[in-house]
Amino acid sequence: MKFWEKSKKEKLWYKILKYFLIFFWGLVFASALFFSIIGGSFMEIGFTFSRFLLGLIGLALILGLYFLPTVVAHFRKKKNAGAIFILNFFLGWTFIGWVVALIWAAMDD
Repeated sequence: MKFWEKSKKEKLWYKILKYFLIFFWGLVFASALFFSIIGGSFMEIGFTFSRFLLGLIGLALILGLYFLPTVVAHFRKKKNAGAIFILNFFLGWTFIGWVVALIWAAMDD
């Protein structure tokens, strides 16, 4: 097998990651749009581009930080990047789960 060819297992993980990223950024965009419309006080409900942009940037930063262990595992080409993603997705909201996932992603194979 040549170095640019991927096994079936790797192709499946790349498909899952691709569709997750599409869903993730769609969710980020929809959430930012939603919060920009309802943000502010109840008396001044309306859409402003600056609120939308700030909401989008803030949400992207928060979620980017949340999935930092997954990104580290992906770029380090870890064999168990899928397991790190699962741990990060389900237990990353606890600080301990996030730290464990980050340490696991930073360790050598």
